[in-house]
Amino acid sequence: MKKGNNRGMTTIEACILIPLIMVITLLIMWLGFLMYNRSLVTSAVAMAAVRGGQYAEYSAEEIEEIAEDRCRELLEGRLICMEIPEISAEAGFYEVTVQAEGNMQVPEELLFDELYGSSFWDVSASCVGVRLHSSTFVRTAERIRKQFDGINAEEIQENTEEITEELAGPDGMLGG
Repeated sequence: MKKGNNRGMTTIEACILIPLIMVITLLIMWLGFLMYNRSLVTSAVAMAAVRGGQYAEYSAEEIEEIAEDRCRELLEGRLICMEIPEISAEAGFYEVTVQAEGNMQVPEELLFDELYGSSFWDVSASCVGVRLHSSTFVRTAERIRKQFDGINAEEIQENTEEITEELAGPDGMLGG
């Protein structure tokens, strides 16, 4: 068998494979950016909800402002190829809800416009934190102390579940 003229085959193969490898590499890189941003936003929203819950004795407006500011503070300067998302907080009597909604724009060179109809990826998160009312805590602790007066440690262990059910309010929460 006679060997044919294969001059230039390597160049042609490289012209086909190198752009494909580059696009796949960039896609993996941008997916990494997306996962990092989503993780960071989710973490910041959760931390902001917890922070808002720590100020339970403040007004709802003050708590919402504290939670939103904390979320912005945690995200500022840390997101990759993305602006700080729109952050909102809502404080109820028992909980603080923090939400962040934003988009990460992917370069058009990665062909996402043609494939998906948009070059924006959604980066959003929502988290609920419990408001820790000190007055509720104090009332509950006082009720528990009264229940345990004159009871030895063995009786306390035996009756803990019974006492907890008795102290739970109509909504199933202690101090209710």
